[in-house]
Amino acid sequence: MGPRSMLLNLDMKSATHCSSGFEHPWVSKDFGRLSNNRANESLFRHFRSPTELQELNFQVTTAFVSVSTLPILDECATIANKMLHEGALYIFFNKLRIYLQSPVSLVFIFEGPSKPRIKRGHQVQGHHEPWWFKLAKELIQYFGYHVREAPGEAEAELANLNCLGLINRVITSDSDVLIFGAKLVFRILSNKNRNFDDEFMVYSDEVLEKNHSLTLGSMVLIALSSGGNYDEGIAGCGLSTAQALARCGFGDELLKAACILNEDRLKCFLVYWRLVLQKELATNSKNMLGSCQPTLAAAIPPAFPNPAILKLYTNPITSSSIGFSLPNTKSWVGREPFIHELAQFCSDYFGWKTEAMLKAKFESLLWEGVFLQMLYSPLSLYNLETKSLCTPNTHATILSISHGIRKGQYRMKMGDGKHPKITVRTDNFISLMGEGFAASSGDNSIKVWVSKRAFKTSTPEDLQRWSMDQPVASSSHAELKNFHEVIDLTNVDGDD
Repeated sequence: MGPRSMLLNLDMKSATHCSSGFEHPWVSKDFGRLSNNRANESLFRHFRSPTELQELNFQVTTAFVSVSTLPILDECATIANKMLHEGALYIFFNKLRIYLQSPVSLVFIFEGPSKPRIKRGHQVQGHHEPWWFKLAKELIQYFGYHVREAPGEAEAELANLNCLGLINRVITSDSDVLIFGAKLVFRILSNKNRNFDDEFMVYSDEVLEKNHSLTLGSMVLIALSSGGNYDEGIAGCGLSTAQALARCGFGDELLKAACILNEDRLKCFLVYWRLVLQKELATNSKNMLGSCQPTLAAAIPPAFPNPAILKLYTNPITSSSIGFSLPNTKSWVGREPFIHELAQFCSDYFGWKTEAMLKAKFESLLWEGVFLQMLYSPLSLYNLETKSLCTPNTHATILSISHGIRKGQYRMKMGDGKHPKITVRTDNFISLMGEGFAASSGDNSIKVWVSKRAFKTSTPEDLQRWSMDQPVASSSHAELKNFHEVIDLTNVDGDD
């Protein structure tokens, strides 16, 4: 699937905490609802250890990030069933608007028509999308994000694009993306395991291999042995046994054979490979197993592993497959939200019918993200005389910039030191909502915190120079101990 190299210069343990600033309302009491793959789910959880957490260090720049869409939409529906006053589409709207606070270009990947029709060894019927999925695709594009339909399974496409360097990182709740070869994966934590709404665990293929000997072949073997999306695995083979067999090198041998041998030669290889595997289980000659397991060795089916199932992991249908083409990533440029279209959509589907309601909702939910997208845009220009920040579609007057130390959980997210707090007028935002919308005579301004790191690397130089002359707020808040290694990838939050 391409060279195995890091796309970002990260120094972290196998799983690293980070706070993205996404502040997701992705609440799930039981993360297992989002993945019925017990082996892969354990892969995610096994390496989550507070002693392995280190701070991520990298310069904040606009990055291409792809999102596996189906698990998010399914979770929206699950949450909506528990919250009768909010529909799935509105919950999805809230996820999207929080992404606006990030200096990233997002591409949402949907499942395609050639996705596997087999689950746990059984044929399944094609997936029928709920009525609101079409509206979700519209909403994604109104926010300025991009939509792509994968040829087959979304996680396989995400891993393929990540391996080719077409996207920098992957956001998903399905750990299959690691087995398909993804390089850098952001997985949001379940509600009970996180301190912030926007907390992720970060997984790097390099670190998984270096610290835990988890190569791509190892993960394929673990999924095949202890159970995965496509079959039940070997009866009685648990995760620890599968990992021990992987450390013996069986997974790497299997992956190499699956990639270079034709169908007939692969079948011959599997006969020999299976006999050696059974012998190792029975004798524990490499001392990787806790004990000899002759009963498990005898229980391995004569057809294990099924070559067709093996190929679903090692050669999935993606944009790199014969008959398909890679996406034109030049079109994946960062785009500003389409404010007029968003206003019309919210009026039609969320019941925000009056001008006053729309303006109030957009002020509380959207304007911060709209301004931050302007701030992060490579096309933004700042006029020092008029104090106006302009992009091709939007402009905003910056009234003041102060600097202060964040408090409480926001300080844990943004780090020590003084960060800019920008006061900006939203009159132009309101006028873009549609004909007849006009700013009220009151205070049409908002305050937006930006981390000093993001402000230094992602904003116009003239604005940075002006901010140096602005007043610095003081704070007597005590220094926090035990920083917790949580950072803010978007470097923004919305309190005052």
